[in-house]
Amino acid sequence: MIAFAVAWLGCEQMPLKLGISLSANDRPYEQVIRLYFYNALFIILISAISLSCWAYISHERIPTMAFVRAVIFFLFLANSGNLIREILLLRQEKKLHSKVVTELDRERMDAELEALRNQLDPHFLFNSLNTLSQLISSEPAKAAVFNHTLAKVYQSYLINKNNDLVSLREEIELLENYLYLLDIRFPDCVQVHYNHNRQLEHLLFLPPGALQCLAENAIKHNQLSKEQPIHIRIDLTDKYIEVSNTLHKKQETLPSYGTGLRNLNSRYLLLSGQKIITNQRDGLFLVSLPLIKTPA
Repeated sequence: MIAFAVAWLGCEQMPLKLGISLSANDRPYEQVIRLYFYNALFIILISAISLSCWAYISHERIPTMAFVRAVIFFLFLANSGNLIREILLLRQEKKLHSKVVTELDRERMDAELEALRNQLDPHFLFNSLNTLSQLISSEPAKAAVFNHTLAKVYQSYLINKNNDLVSLREEIELLENYLYLLDIRFPDCVQVHYNHNRQLEHLLFLPPGALQCLAENAIKHNQLSKEQPIHIRIDLTDKYIEVSNTLHKKQETLPSYGTGLRNLNSRYLLLSGQKIITNQRDGLFLVSLPLIKTPA
């Protein structure tokens, strides 16, 4: 029996030495068959050699059935040990694989978000600098205020450049600064109305520039006039921040590709797995942004 124990202890480690191990990515059924085959081969071979040596030294004859029963018993023990070891190895490999996949997904999401953040409207800076240039010569005092507000807008861009989410309060402050700059160019053409508890603004979050994106979209597709100003309304529901604007559509001279809304929708999908909802009814264009109550 000592010989059998020695045989089993030695054979149980042989598959490791030969590199026979299960892999989650390499035909596991074939690996199982190979593993059991080599275990059986090693146990039978080493057991036969050990028993022959024992019989030669002790001058005792070992019955065939006793040999067969012993081989089957130790084969069962060896394969059970290997099976437990392989299950533990597979679980460890699965955890490692899941961790790698999660890290790769996060890197991909970060790369996509960075690309989307960089798709801000380049015309805004050009138009703002052009307006500032005109104000400097005609209204220096107003030019100073305009320049200060423009600096605050771009300071917000820089501060939140690497942030996935900002508070609703910060977004509204950015929107108000943006609309002030717009009001210098188009006086009294855009009005904003708030219909929510302003005390909740620091508890709700959204992607940087989301409200400005919706304001830009409204201005891009509608006529601006004092007689029919665009009214932008911000409401809160249980699940959404709803931003609506009145419709005074202008005749498009250039095709619209919906880049701004598509960009914003992609950012929401990456950050929360939810889509924005757009709707048009009763002379209003409505965009519902999913509520995010904690920053990512």
